[in-house]
Amino acid sequence: MKRKQKIFISAVSSELGYYRLAVDQALRKCDYETVHQEIFPQTSGKIRELLRDSLSGCDAVICLVGNRYGFEDADRTEGEPRYSYTQLEYIIARELEIETFLFLTDPEQPPPRYRVVSDIPAERNDLVQEEPKELQQLQQTFRDLAVRDRDWRTFRDENHLLYQLTTLRFHWQKDMLASAADSQVNAFTTEDKRASLADVFAISDEQLEGELPDYASSYLNNDAETAERLALANAHQSEQSNPSAKHEIAAAYWIAGLSAKLRGRDQDALEHLSQSLEKVDPDQDAGLRVRIRSAIGYVLLSKGDFNLARAELHEVVADAEAEFGSEHRVTLLAQGNLAVALTSLGDAASAEPLVRHILSVRRRVLGSEHPRTLGVRNTLANCLTLQGKLEQAEAEYFELRDVYASVLGGEHPQTLRQHFNLANNLAEQAAYDEAEREYRHLLRLCEKVHGSEHPETASVLNDLAWLYYHDLKDHAQAKGYADRAVKILSRRGRRHPETLSARHTLASIRATAGQWQQAQTDFHALIRDQAKVFGDSHAQTLTSRYDLAKMLSDHKVEPDEASRQIHEALKQATENLGGEHTITMKCRELLTRIKDPTR
Repeated sequence: MKRKQKIFISAVSSELGYYRLAVDQALRKCDYETVHQEIFPQTSGKIRELLRDSLSGCDAVICLVGNRYGFEDADRTEGEPRYSYTQLEYIIARELEIETFLFLTDPEQPPPRYRVVSDIPAERNDLVQEEPKELQQLQQTFRDLAVRDRDWRTFRDENHLLYQLTTLRFHWQKDMLASAADSQVNAFTTEDKRASLADVFAISDEQLEGELPDYASSYLNNDAETAERLALANAHQSEQSNPSAKHEIAAAYWIAGLSAKLRGRDQDALEHLSQSLEKVDPDQDAGLRVRIRSAIGYVLLSKGDFNLARAELHEVVADAEAEFGSEHRVTLLAQGNLAVALTSLGDAASAEPLVRHILSVRRRVLGSEHPRTLGVRNTLANCLTLQGKLEQAEAEYFELRDVYASVLGGEHPQTLRQHFNLANNLAEQAAYDEAEREYRHLLRLCEKVHGSEHPETASVLNDLAWLYYHDLKDHAQAKGYADRAVKILSRRGRRHPETLSARHTLASIRATAGQWQQAQTDFHALIRDQAKVFGDSHAQTLTSRYDLAKMLSDHKVEPDEASRQIHEALKQATENLGGEHTITMKCRELLTRIKDPTR
């Protein structure tokens, strides 16, 4: 069984515990294992060892950094620098050379603070009071130091944080989160939650806070842990005292399942929802039954069981349309989940009509410029791209870019995202001059928003370098951009995945420019580092071996080394990627040419 990547999430609970939970849920939705240290030993001297043990098995670290210093080891040795527990988590992650991402609260517009019951006991009100000036200054010093040489972003609220999360590029799979978290066709908002609760419990929206059962009220207020516990207790008690109250029992198990899902406990969620489905009366309570099955489909989707999710959601959509109509929020949510399942299975063609239907309803009900409408349009553009309908996707990306700039501003992250999508689309269509203009405009925006030395800016530099090298054949321009990208990204470490990508671009440019000796040195160092970070059989490592062998073969230098590199690449590709993989076939073809140069 393939090991799940493990991500450590660091945050001061009293300030950012709510946001840590949101990140935890988003990562678990993408099938990651998450870790965070909330309980620390009282014995002095064990803090560093405990944190090192917790961090050493992690593949990446996400640090949510606010303005609170938090707790520290009061018994630290004399002369030892003062660091809070969360600061130590960051420092130790760097010592262990773990890929680390920083999310800083926006200094101009800090996110609202929410109490998370599991993080802050009710009796500890001191944890949410303003800290002493001394601790505030220590935390500000840490913020200033941390952003100097690491990948960092700011966030203003939960939605902004979750969007920023989609822009992460982990070394094991670029943009892994984007496919799941970017989609707005299956977004379940607070408004949706309130409407569902009002319907199931037959309470008007205005009376929800005062009339809901305690477990449903906890769920509405995002206290998932309490909601699950109270809902299960209520269901068990009702089963004993009033087993004929099927609606009440089914509703309690339903809330327990939704709450478990919010906590990232998908298997528990499925068990609770299955219990709810067993209790619900299909004839008398068809609406609740549709909602339960829709939730089951969503959990299956989150677990990556796409075939099971597709089968479940196909039936749910039909039942929802019969029960509520094709434009009801329950139906739209089920259609959105089904579209995601179909797209995940490579059937974007079947997903497209569903997405278009959702878009038509969102436009009519919410308006063309509502964030949910724009999100669905972005999903449609991505769906078109997956089908190879690049011109249609281009039209969507063009308009989305302009609408986002008008509604959110030209420097908003969503606007920058559309510039990136559009530039990629144009390059795929071989509209290289237009792609160049879009990339250069994006570069200017990133330099203004993030600064000329920020990793986001460097990523655009690297993309521009590749466009000039691979498509526009302007190697002088390409090398200038690649040099800048490598210089900036190397501050995050020579083996950071983004740095490795930029180093590959630079080595390729040098090879084409005739700087074979320097390129050979670059490729050898790159292959060693890629093998250490990704493994010998990873596609990026194999691509670098292929590029080195091809350079040596094309220029008829060191034929034995070229043969050794391509043999190793072909062996690893065949064993791990399969005989029909593109890299395997390229390696096989190059090996044939090396053996018989006349072919």
